[in-house]
Amino acid sequence: MRGRTMKGRSCSLLKCPKDCSLHGFCYQGTCYCRNGYTGRDCAQRDCPKSCSGHGLCNTTTGECTCTGPYTGAACDAPGCPKDCSGNGVCGSDFKCKCNPGFGGQSCAEKGCPKDCSGPERGVCAGGECMCHSTHPKYPSGFSGLDCSVINCPANCNGHGDCVNGTCLCDKPFDGLDCGVRNCTHGAYNYAKGKCDCDEGWAGAACDHIACPHSCSNHGECLETGYCLCDEGFTGAGCEIELCKNGCHDHGKCVNQSCVCDEGYGGIDCSSPKCVLDCSGRGLCLDGGKCACDEGFGGLGCSERSCPKDCSNNGACLNGTCVCRPGFMGVACANKTCVDDCNGQGECINARCMCFKGYSGPACAFKACPKNCSNHGNCVNGSCACDSGFTGRDCNSKACPKNCSGHGACVDGVCNCARPYQGEACDDDNQRASAAMRCADRCLSKCRPVKAQGTKAYSKCYTDCHVACTPEFMKDVVGTSGSSEAASDE
Repeated sequence: MRGRTMKGRSCSLLKCPKDCSLHGFCYQGTCYCRNGYTGRDCAQRDCPKSCSGHGLCNTTTGECTCTGPYTGAACDAPGCPKDCSGNGVCGSDFKCKCNPGFGGQSCAEKGCPKDCSGPERGVCAGGECMCHSTHPKYPSGFSGLDCSVINCPANCNGHGDCVNGTCLCDKPFDGLDCGVRNCTHGAYNYAKGKCDCDEGWAGAACDHIACPHSCSNHGECLETGYCLCDEGFTGAGCEIELCKNGCHDHGKCVNQSCVCDEGYGGIDCSSPKCVLDCSGRGLCLDGGKCACDEGFGGLGCSERSCPKDCSNNGACLNGTCVCRPGFMGVACANKTCVDDCNGQGECINARCMCFKGYSGPACAFKACPKNCSNHGNCVNGSCACDSGFTGRDCNSKACPKNCSGHGACVDGVCNCARPYQGEACDDDNQRASAAMRCADRCLSKCRPVKAQGTKAYSKCYTDCHVACTPEFMKDVVGTSGSSEAASDE
C-alpha cells in the first residue's frame, strides 16, 4: 500500500502515529487510547467529561478551565470559578466577590490598592498598579500606588506645586508646566536666578508697584505699593520710628509711646526701675533689682537685714533673727543644747559646759567631789564608793571592817585604840586588858607624887611600867586575882 507506513515481519501491518505515544493500542494504523488520553496519537490528556461542554480542556495537563457559572473538575457543577480560591465569596450571580488584596475571576490574583483607581488610570499586575502614562484628558498620565495622582506637565519643572494635574507656578514662572519666566515689568536675570524689575515695580515677577524705601526693612510691601509698617514705625516707607530706640527692647510702643516692661522706666525704657527706688538705701541694677546697702534688705531695701541672713536657720524680723528650733545666737549660727543645759551650764558649739557642782550632757545632775576620784558612782551629788575606798570623794582607801570602831583608818591601815589590835582592831585579848588595868591603877597613884617633883614622878611611872609589863603578867595569868593583888600593894 503506497503512502502508508507499514510494520511487522512482513510489513503487512499499518503503523500508528507516534506509536500512540505509548498511551494506547495500535490496530491497523488507528490508535485506541487508554482512559485519560485522547487524540490521533494519544498524546493529549483527556479532561473529565470533556469539561461537560462548559469549559476548555487543557490537553497538556488534562484540567478544565470552566466558563460561565460552572465549577468542578468536569465543569459540571454550577458555582464560582475555583470556588473563589478561598480569597472571596461566591455571589448569587455565580461571580466571585474578592477579599481586599485579591482580584481576577477566581480571586486567585493579588489585588491592587483601590483597583488602581479604575481601568482608565491603570491596570493591576501581580499586586502592583501599572499607571497609564498618558490619557486624552490628562496628557501627563497618572502616578501613585493606586494611580490616584494626576501628573502635571514636566512636573512643573520644579518651579511650582502640582495640584490635581495643574501647576501652581512660583513667581516669576508661568505656563502649563511653569517653564515660562514672566517678569511683567522687568527682565529675568539668569545669573541671579530672579527678575530685575523696572523702576517703580517690585515683587518676584515685577508685577506690583514698588513701596517707598522698600518699607525701610520695618514693614511689608503690599501689591498696591503701600507699606504695612511694623509696630513702632510709621511713614510712607516705615522710616519714622515712633518710640525712640525701639524702647531698648524693654517695652512696647503703644500710641507712639513706650510702655515699659517691669523693672524698666524712662521715656525709652532705658533706665532700670526698682521697687520703692530701693528706698534710698541701695543701687538699682539692670532688670529692676536692688543692690541694698549693708544692713538693709527685703523688697526695695525697705527692711533692716539680719546678720548673715540668719545663717538660713531662722527668719529676719526687722533686723533681728528669730531662730528655728535647734538654733540660737544673733545670727542663728549656733546649735542649741539639750534642754538649754537646764540653766546650770553654758551652751558652746551644741555642748553643755556645766557650772561648778553640776554634770551630765544637759547639766541635769549634781556633781560629786572630784567625780568620786573614779572610785565610785555619783548619785545626786553623793559618792557611792567602790569596795575598798571611802571618803566624801572616794579618794581614801578603806580599812577592814572600818577598824571595827576601835581605831582610826589611815590610808587603808587601822591605827587601833588600846587594848584592841589586829588588822581590823577586833582583837582584845585578856593579857593586854589586864596589863592596861594594872597600868591605870598604878599610874593613878603616881599623880599625887607629881607634886613632889619630876624625879619622884618619874620613879613612880617607871615602877608602874615594870610592875605591869606583859612579862610580869605572864606569871600571874590564871592565878585568879594574884596580879591585881600585887598591883594594889
